[in-house]
Amino acid sequence: MIATRFRNTKPSSPFIRARMLTGRCFSPLFALLFSFLFASVTATTSAAAEPLLAAATAAKPAAAAQQTPSTSNAPTLVTTPLTAVPAGTAVVETAPAPAAPVVTVAPFRAEFDLLRDGDVIGKAVMTLKALTGGEWQFETQTEASLFFLSFSDRETSRLRWQDGQPQPLQFDKLRNRPGKTEVIKQVFNWKAGSENGQKNDQNWSQPLAPGTQDLQSQLLALQADLQAGKTPMRYTVSRYGKVREYRYAITAEETLNTKLGKLKTLRVERIREPNDDRQTISWFAPSLGFVPVRVQQYEDGELQADLQIRKLSR
Repeated sequence: MIATRFRNTKPSSPFIRARMLTGRCFSPLFALLFSFLFASVTATTSAAAEPLLAAATAAKPAAAAQQTPSTSNAPTLVTTPLTAVPAGTAVVETAPAPAAPVVTVAPFRAEFDLLRDGDVIGKAVMTLKALTGGEWQFETQTEASLFFLSFSDRETSRLRWQDGQPQPLQFDKLRNRPGKTEVIKQVFNWKAGSENGQKNDQNWSQPLAPGTQDLQSQLLALQADLQAGKTPMRYTVSRYGKVREYRYAITAEETLNTKLGKLKTLRVERIREPNDDRQTISWFAPSLGFVPVRVQQYEDGELQADLQIRKLSR
């Protein structure tokens, strides 16, 4: 995400202030944006079967009346011809089809304004879409400009759904700063139970613990848990090869005025270590399937950036 190490003090040079952007990155929660719970499938019963059943029931007495009474006391044997199966023919039993994975978050596209000191300095676009073979892609693209300098991030998570939770398969990040480009790739091999990654010219390989998320997929896991009302909200996240626990808590219910209208929201904060001077606050709208509609990032108690939703499509 776009880095946010700003201060209210004014550096002597705008380029020094712009350089602050290359310091500490926004929390991954800044990339949050998902959509709606899939509607459950409903079954219907055909009414056309009822008259057929009634006709069959009425036909039984009529058929019995037309039978010729037997003049013999010997029982009547009724035989039904059987279709013979040729010798050597294999009988194949069809196994039931495997159940489709439960998808918690539906496809969406959301657009945000990125503000600093009340001014729009950039934008973010977040998309979740289905791929082939039961795989999904969740991507966040962020762009910002400051003092004629441009900054951009693109984070892409390819995943599948497992027991109602996202399971990452590959994570890619491209981060551009003035004079610097950073490329990160992580591959999650669940059959082998291993993770392999690369950050520029550095490589790593480590065991893959069950339930591990990447920086993007953990946001979908949080979305799913909010919809299900699950607590506590804790996630094992591999951040560039370093495994950490991300924890969140609901701290309040608030109503926000947004470009989508007035929305009732849940305020969610990331729980950090006591010596961490950063704070990330997000507001999720239950009426939109717990889509986050605003995210704020603080550092040393000062608001560094404000992400506000302006458009949502499915």
